[in-house]
Amino acid sequence: MNRRSLIKFASAFPFMLPLFGLRGEVTSKPELMPVMDESTGLPLLKLPPNFSYRSFGWTGDLMSKGGITPQRHDGMAVVPGSKSGEIILLRNHEDTEGAAITTTGESFYDHGIVPRLENESTLKPSGGVTALTIQEGKLTASEGVLTGTMVNCAGGPTPWGTWLSCEEIVYRRALESYSNDDKPMDHGYVFETLPSHLGVSSHRPIKSMGLMRHEAVAVDPKNGYVYLTEDNSQYSGFYRFIPTDKSNTIGSLEKGGELFMLKVGKLNSVNLTTARFGTMFSVSWVPIEEPDADPDILNPTYEGGPPAGGEGMSGPFRQGFEQGGATFARLEGCWYDKGIVYFVDTGGGPHGDGSVWAYDPFNEKLSACFTSQSESMADAIDNITVNPVNGSIVLCEDGGGIRNNGQLLSGARLLLVGENNTARPIAENNINLTTLLPGRDKIAIGDYRSGEWAGATFTPDGKTLYVNIQTPGVTFAIEGPWLG
Repeated sequence: MNRRSLIKFASAFPFMLPLFGLRGEVTSKPELMPVMDESTGLPLLKLPPNFSYRSFGWTGDLMSKGGITPQRHDGMAVVPGSKSGEIILLRNHEDTEGAAITTTGESFYDHGIVPRLENESTLKPSGGVTALTIQEGKLTASEGVLTGTMVNCAGGPTPWGTWLSCEEIVYRRALESYSNDDKPMDHGYVFETLPSHLGVSSHRPIKSMGLMRHEAVAVDPKNGYVYLTEDNSQYSGFYRFIPTDKSNTIGSLEKGGELFMLKVGKLNSVNLTTARFGTMFSVSWVPIEEPDADPDILNPTYEGGPPAGGEGMSGPFRQGFEQGGATFARLEGCWYDKGIVYFVDTGGGPHGDGSVWAYDPFNEKLSACFTSQSESMADAIDNITVNPVNGSIVLCEDGGGIRNNGQLLSGARLLLVGENNTARPIAENNINLTTLLPGRDKIAIGDYRSGEWAGATFTPDGKTLYVNIQTPGVTFAIEGPWLG
């Protein structure tokens, strides 16, 4: 984009000025070098000069309040702790079936056995949320706070200090019946999840937010509206939920509300998959009358079972699409910052490597504020976060690393977005374990450099980025000159 176009773009969207004005060094690309982890002494990450990090919360680590840390770390957010200097990391686990996450309370959503083979009777829904207490930068406690859910991919923090955890699955499990004590429950919902100092999570699905392959949410603190992304291949929509109870308190969203799907102005069923950088639209919203409607197709999930696994268009998407709602490639990360909702289309952009959209609720405008021009520029971007101090946008890659003729040239990366549709790597996955980690027998020897980044989230002061590598399942605290 030339300077004249940039000025026109910025004047039309003044909220974009911080994006271009606060990262003057983003176009310079200091080489990423292996840096030793302060916890294990291993070079698990590549970082620029003057950055450091420590790992914790690995898969299999004992949690301080019972059970072991589950696998497949995904979306995450920082919420306030119960005392000064304390924060809580609420961390999703994108698991499906296995050992249920241990929580300190008696509450759970679905502990019904998941049948796969005849006489198999041990697998249960194994997704959910763990909470990690950080006091003055040190891990002091960890526990499960949501259990009995499935494929908890991302979500988003609320202004009142809780976490909305999203299931990326459509599964009418209640149609299945098996010989165990716990009735199976449907999956494909959003759950409000509490850090333990605020109480015990209710484990009640917010069905009026829709039955779909949810990815992430962002809450507008001004009015309590919730914005939701759907990750369902070519049948992905962007949604707005208006709560009935606008008190912005724990449990208020569970009282229901109205769901809407984004539409491009007065145009019908616009496909935004290949939109280019700087493309701008006026938007409107169409109502979803039956948020809990079935998807197009339900198939058996095991031999001889009833149709229960969802495929094709979700019920909400079908309703929105028939009213002219817009289509995206695969919507994933979503984040609110200073009046703007940013969200990611993993397969979006002219080259299909990912794009970032900025939605301005006040003016009802939508703009493509970043589009990848190649795999090497940004490869299947997924989760997104914004530094609360300077507005820097950080993107997580989920493309498996950069390869040439099958050879891995670069591990999966974190990217820092810059002006004029640029981005540079700010971290690279360098986890290649040639020996077992002492005391961590759940972590197998292997090359994990292609493992995706997930759950990037800054501390309120903008100085520390917490982020996950999904496999083998580890959380990092990365510190350095995030503020310049």
